[in-house]
Amino acid sequence: MKFLLALLATLISLSSVAGPSVFNLNLGSTDITEFKKKYKHRYLGFNKYSQGEMYEISPNKIDFNGLKEVTVIFDTKKVLVAVLSTFNKDKFDYLESGLSNKYQVKSRKIPFVGDKLVEYQHEGSFILLDAPHMSFELSLNYLTTDFMDSFEVSKSQKDKARKNKEINQL
Repeated sequence: MKFLLALLATLISLSSVAGPSVFNLNLGSTDITEFKKKYKHRYLGFNKYSQGEMYEISPNKIDFNGLKEVTVIFDTKKVLVAVLSTFNKDKFDYLESGLSNKYQVKSRKIPFVGDKLVEYQHEGSFILLDAPHMSFELSLNYLTTDFMDSFEVSKSQKDKARKNKEINQL
């Protein structure tokens, strides 16, 4: 009986920390095998931040108006850690409204003129809606915290190396 209760508690806790779902893929739990069964895809290589495989899904395989590109990224354990998508910029208000109703807003910068950026948080994941002012497209990216941390560390190391290289030229 204790074993059954412990198992039930574990399953409940695992389901409560499930990452967000986008395009029928669950961040942090969908594996490559499951992904390949759901979508026709094109292999893009390895991702330098996750050290896992990357694939492109044709946007016409997903029934979402204005969707232009979708890239999925897995980690070394073959678990989904990022979904990067591009939309027509005119979808910003529609996407922002839907996401704000579903996820907790961490930060929101929506000036009348300029770059628009909304960051959401959900169970160990970040969702970034980014519409640069001088672009006709916007990006909607779902990222696990681990993937985001790996990206930030790599970016910081590159910035530091660049600065050192510049300083050494003086």
